[in-house]
Amino acid sequence: MANDIEIKRNIKDSVFSALFRDPKYLRELCKVLKPDVTEAELDSIRDVTIENILINGLYNDLAFTVGSITLCLFEAQSTWSYNIPYRMTSYCVEKFREFVIKNQCNLYGKRAVRLPVPLFYMVYTGPDEIQADTLTLTDTSFGGNKGSLEAEVKVIHLSKKNNILDQYIKFTRISDEQVRLHGRGRENMARIIDMCVEQDILSEFLRARKSEVIYIMDVLFNEEYAQKMYVLDEKKVAREEGRAEGEAKGRAEGRAEGEAKGRIDGILETIRNLMVNMGASEEKALSMVGIPKSEWDTYLPRLAE
Repeated sequence: MANDIEIKRNIKDSVFSALFRDPKYLRELCKVLKPDVTEAELDSIRDVTIENILINGLYNDLAFTVGSITLCLFEAQSTWSYNIPYRMTSYCVEKFREFVIKNQCNLYGKRAVRLPVPLFYMVYTGPDEIQADTLTLTDTSFGGNKGSLEAEVKVIHLSKKNNILDQYIKFTRISDEQVRLHGRGRENMARIIDMCVEQDILSEFLRARKSEVIYIMDVLFNEEYAQKMYVLDEKKVAREEGRAEGEAKGRAEGRAEGEAKGRIDGILETIRNLMVNMGASEEKALSMVGIPKSEWDTYLPRLAE
């Protein structure tokens, strides 16, 4: 495949990034966000997406500036996450750090350093039943307690306008449904693209870059499959280790209690392995293992130990 097309992006990339890091579609995105945007502002757009920071693996789906005034940060999510405000804050701090260094700003002087105004967006492509329009640190990570730091994230859902974001959401939903029905083969990926083109969903983009999109989808789907297989294997090991530990401890403190503790310890080990080997967050790892949100409080304090 490398001989057919030059893939310049890393394995963490997505169709979302490929679409909106194309200047033409990035301009369309800006027009959706700000209908009265001027041509001068459109000409000033600069892609500043965080590619990858080796120290902590920080990266985001899309970031761009409009002139020196506005910094827009995007995450595309097919699964709901209440940690988006925290993640956006992390991305924003990194972009501010880069800005200060690049412009040699004096943070200890009397004059205020002028920074780009950050705007946070989450493009949600999952089920329609989640209708929240905004997420904030107060309502999520701070448990309703308002402090000095806040990060408001605007959630973008599917609308009836059929703009470029609507088309991306439709593309994602069609992809998910067709993969569920027909699997992850490259033939099915080509069929997905043809279906979207026929329905005039990202048709120009998909026609022009069909090979690249198939490649990206193939990489992402195989990565997801590998994660699932890893989780299944880890869960099997955890069950076996939990059972063995439970039996050993059961002689001293009761088999039932020992098995329960052994099971939790095994799951914790699986979660830690996912975090280290797959780069998953605590919440993502818990979801991958299949732990209901109602039980997360059992594991999160232990993960912090």
